[in-house]
Amino acid sequence: MPEYFYPIIASAIVILTLLLSLALIYLVFVLRDLSKIVDEVEGTVEKIQDYIMKPISLINHAMKMITPLIESTQKKEGKKK
Repeated sequence: MPEYFYPIIASAIVILTLLLSLALIYLVFVLRDLSKIVDEVEGTVEKIQDYIMKPISLINHAMKMITPLIESTQKKEGKKK
C-alpha cells in the first residue's frame, strides 16, 4: 500500500468525527428548542381547556338537565290547548 494511504484514512476519520460531533451538538440545540415549544403548546392547551372547553361542558351539562324540564312544560301546554 502507498505510504500516504494511512494518513488520508486517519484525516478522513478525524473530519467525519468532527462533523458528527457538530451534528450532534446541533441536534441537542434543536431538541432543547423543541422542548421549549412543547411546553408553550401545553400551556396554551391548558388555557384553552380552562377558558373555552370547561364553560362549554358546563353549558352542555346544564342543557341536559334543563331539556327534560322544557319538554315536560311543552307537553303540559300542548295538552291544555
